[in-house]
Amino acid sequence: MKHFIKPLLSVSVIFCLGTSIYASGNSSGLSNKSDKAGHAIKVINTAVVDTFVKKAAQGNLMEMVMGDSALKRAVSPQVRNFANTMIKDHGAAYQNLQSVAQTMGIKLPTLPGANYMNEIDALSKLTGNAFDKAYMNLMVKAHQLDLNAYQAAQKYLPAGPLRDWVEITIPVIQKHLQLAEPINAQLNK
Repeated sequence: MKHFIKPLLSVSVIFCLGTSIYASGNSSGLSNKSDKAGHAIKVINTAVVDTFVKKAAQGNLMEMVMGDSALKRAVSPQVRNFANTMIKDHGAAYQNLQSVAQTMGIKLPTLPGANYMNEIDALSKLTGNAFDKAYMNLMVKAHQLDLNAYQAAQKYLPAGPLRDWVEITIPVIQKHLQLAEPINAQLNK
C-alpha cells in the first residue's frame, strides 16, 4: 500500500517539508521584503505556488479517475457511494481551481500525471474485496496528507483567489476523511 502514497506525499512536501522552497532561501516558502514605507511584507515563491496548484490539480484528477475505477470494481455499496462523492466533489474542485489558475496564468494538467497513473494502474489490477480495502485505505491516507498540505498552504498563501479556494476546499477534504475512515475501518475488521 505504501506505493500508492508516494505521489501524494509530494503535495505535502511542498509546504510541510519545504523541499521545493529552498530557492527562496527560507524553509517556509516566504521571503521578507519591505514596502516603500519600510514595513516588512511576506512574498511567497511563485514556483511554490505553481507547484502547489499543479499538484492539487493532479490530485483532484487522480481522485476522479480512481473514483471511476471504484465504480467499476468495488463490491461494497458504501465504497461505490464514496466513489461517486469523490468524482462529484473533486470534479467541482478541479473546475474551480481551473478558474483560479487561469487568473494566475497557470495552465493546469489535464491528466493525473505519470506518477499518479502508475498508482492508478496498480490499484486497477485489484478486484472485489481486495480492491475495496486498498482503495479505501488509500483514500484515508490521501485525504490525511491532503488535509495537512492544504492547511499548510492556507498559512503561507497570501489573501486572494487561490487562498480562498484552499479555504473552501479544506472542509471538503475533512468531510471526505470523515466519510472514508469508518468505511475503511469496517472493511479492515
